[in-house]
Amino acid sequence: MSTVTCRVPNDEQVGELLAGLLGREVTAVWVPGSWQPPPVVRVASYRTDAGELAAVAVADAAFACRAGAALVLVPAGGADEAVDAGEIPPQLDENFHEVVNVMASLLNEDGGAHVRLTAVEPLGRSVPAEVAAVVADPSKRRVFHVTVDGYGRGTVALLFA
Repeated sequence: MSTVTCRVPNDEQVGELLAGLLGREVTAVWVPGSWQPPPVVRVASYRTDAGELAAVAVADAAFACRAGAALVLVPAGGADEAVDAGEIPPQLDENFHEVVNVMASLLNEDGGAHVRLTAVEPLGRSVPAEVAAVVADPSKRRVFHVTVDGYGRGTVALLFA
């Protein structure tokens, strides 16, 4: 596995970016320690312009639904229903894609490799082996509990190649 080729953001940076994007108060709290992906997740892959895998964001259904709903002001109840059902509806999934696209900016820093979102997919057989390897054994991990005002809490992990 390669070394980290991008910035590793802290909870304040994650919270500020999401607050600006979602237009409401957002609190991100870094949760150190071990972590296992939940059963219903989305995996976002970030690569350098040279095509090297730099990082992977793994989000639970609660983060994907709540951030996706807050982005376009879908009522929180709709996000809660989806989370309770353990699914991510297509509209919220599409909105979540935009959230993780903007989150690529968290990984870029002056003088470093440019990192961009290259794929968003469910965790499972469709995930490339290289991505699955980072999910299983990242060089560095930052797990954040994210609370979006009016929508509730979800979890997103940034895992680094």
